[in-house]
Amino acid sequence: MANKTKLSVWYNDRRETDRHPHIKAGKPVTIDGKQYWLSGWFSVGGPDDDTTVMEGRVDTFLQALAAENGNYPILKLELEEAEPRADSGTRPAAKRPLKGDEDIPW
Repeated sequence: MANKTKLSVWYNDRRETDRHPHIKAGKPVTIDGKQYWLSGWFSVGGPDDDTTVMEGRVDTFLQALAAENGNYPILKLELEEAEPRADSGTRPAAKRPLKGDEDIPW
């Protein structure tokens, strides 16, 4: 059975600059004995868009979602260890020679 880690992601109400993530995990994730924090930034706008307006919309949405959820995470994630795929042991069927090709050596 594969190892699983469940995470709850919360709105980052301490966000003050674009360098601060929009969302953060409630606790660190341990992978191979090392702990990592999960942080997320929403990609807003393109090179021609007013990213300030888009940033405000994302923050407003996340604030409303957090307020609606109360003391619950806005997103739940699950990390699952990938198990190696078992080889089915089957090989593709050999092609039958076409009529007249039986004497060709390859």
